[in-house]
Amino acid sequence: MTPAGLFTLTIAVTAASAAVDGLLQRRRSRMLRGLAAEWRLNYSAADPLHIASKVASHFPIPGAANLRVKDLIYGSERERYRYVFTAEFTAGVVRTKCRLTRVATFSEPRDRDDPDAMSPIILAPKSGTLLEQYQHLVPASARKAVEPPSVDQPTPASV
Repeated sequence: MTPAGLFTLTIAVTAASAAVDGLLQRRRSRMLRGLAAEWRLNYSAADPLHIASKVASHFPIPGAANLRVKDLIYGSERERYRYVFTAEFTAGVVRTKCRLTRVATFSEPRDRDDPDAMSPIILAPKSGTLLEQYQHLVPASARKAVEPPSVDQPTPASV
């Protein structure tokens, strides 16, 4: 293979990989935006509220570094703000460093006067897909909107 052919092949493979990655990101965003709408909350693919700096000092995995927050679902829950997000971080100290992704949640009071009033950060179980991790951490206020009515209670259509 000539150097020009190798260069062309490298560019083509890189472009194809970038296209597939873009499609997967759009698919994930659509899925999470739908989940946020179902929960009656807001969605952002980035971290416009800059919660990564708050989360970094309280993250429950010791030694986690280079924390990045993305796919943020947020909204108000009574007198608190609730955040559910994807946390990407590096774990490990010396040789076994690896990049991990977990879904996490926390809440903070609306007044935000006391920085220690933030609830503990709860991580979804490692197993399962990204969507399953988000569904595991459904906020209590959204759980009522998602759950079907029980058999004992009459539905509005049957009354």
